[in-house]
Amino acid sequence: MWVAAEGGNVLNTKTVGAIALIAVIVLAVAWGSMRTRQSEEQPEWQLQQKATFLDEETLQPYTRTLGEWKTLGSENGRFKNPDTGKFTLAQPMTCAACGGQIPTPRYPAGLSEKELLAKEAEVRKTHLCPKCGKLAFAQE
Repeated sequence: MWVAAEGGNVLNTKTVGAIALIAVIVLAVAWGSMRTRQSEEQPEWQLQQKATFLDEETLQPYTRTLGEWKTLGSENGRFKNPDTGKFTLAQPMTCAACGGQIPTPRYPAGLSEKELLAKEAEVRKTHLCPKCGKLAFAQE
């Protein structure tokens, strides 16, 4: 126990420990909120990376930086086509039959995880390549 000189305040180790604990908690919360804000922002080097997407309707490839794609915007997993304004640009995949680059299949929005897995299983068995007309996914 610590005792101050005449008429002073009395501090014990429990009080000092509680003050130190509160200070540590406040610093941890402040540091955590700063880290969260920083992690939401993509670093500039990442935004400068190039990415290619394929138009679902024309199969034309479009290459832009990730920053440009972010500016154009996306909706339901598709980016906006800068020429048409439609959200028809998809990530490319390789067709298992012909090896060509084709857009990934579109899945309906708002499906539960179970419904999405069922839809994906169905698509893997039925999705045809727009280039060769054969099944686009490898069959086991």
